[in-house]
Amino acid sequence: MVNKIITTVIRVPAFILLKFLSALPIIVRIYIARIGALLVTPFLKRENLFIKLQSKAFLGKEISPYKVYANIGQTFFEAFNLKDIKEENIVIHKSREDILEKIQNDNKPTIVLTAHTGNWELLAAYFIKKGFKIATAARKARFKIAQEMIEKIRSAYGIQTIWRCGNQGAKEILDVIKNKHLMAGLIDQHTRVTSISSTFFGHEVKVPSSLIKIAKKNDANIIIAFNFRKDLTHYDFYLHYIDPECSREEIVKTYNELLEKYIRMYPDEWVWMHKRWRVVNGKDLSRREYLEHLNNLLTEKKDN
Repeated sequence: MVNKIITTVIRVPAFILLKFLSALPIIVRIYIARIGALLVTPFLKRENLFIKLQSKAFLGKEISPYKVYANIGQTFFEAFNLKDIKEENIVIHKSREDILEKIQNDNKPTIVLTAHTGNWELLAAYFIKKGFKIATAARKARFKIAQEMIEKIRSAYGIQTIWRCGNQGAKEILDVIKNKHLMAGLIDQHTRVTSISSTFFGHEVKVPSSLIKIAKKNDANIIIAFNFRKDLTHYDFYLHYIDPECSREEIVKTYNELLEKYIRMYPDEWVWMHKRWRVVNGKDLSRREYLEHLNNLLTEKKDN
């Protein structure tokens, strides 16, 4: 009921604001995002705590919460109008030179496994610009108005958003695969879906594996792709083609190894507030238990 009231009250002003912000020059939107991050950082005390504890425990150094929020805010404000981002400002690093040509010409569907790094929205828009048809699988937002805005922003670039909601979401994903299009998924977060256990920064995590299972079942290409900022307006894309003979466990292992490698290169550009390592010895820890676990890890590191 509360969700419905909020949606009804703010829908019109929210979309008017979206249209206004989309018309602003991209550099103006970037600075609005970064100033906004500076203003909200002191109020996000719980998230700040997880950013600091997790980065110290797993990365080995404390990450600035402001820098994490600045990256997320910039992603959000850039996404209002990604057409402002020039293609010459994007540098592509490929594991094989013909990777884009291969997935474009071999008449197979393609699964793109990515993460909440850099400007993750730009990655899908780039594939669209290169002539691919792409859909993304996403968890439903808490508030319907946020979900509507995400869908509107993405649809403006031709990106189909499939909300994970039972049989309907699964059917839409299979339709994308059947039509031999690209299906992208962000699989770097802990969710209560079908997952595979793997190691990330030396500790156990659960990695959502449904898209990998679908790829193996439908003889799809598999690409691991990440996007990071070089500076305010320049980006590095990393594309890795995965051997289709690899098992699901091997694909997850490769994904985690690559993601860890790039996070170490660009440590401020990942969502460190997300409780990524909350599964310990197979148990999904509560927030209180997880905080205790992080503090114990840091105490052990200090003692060693």
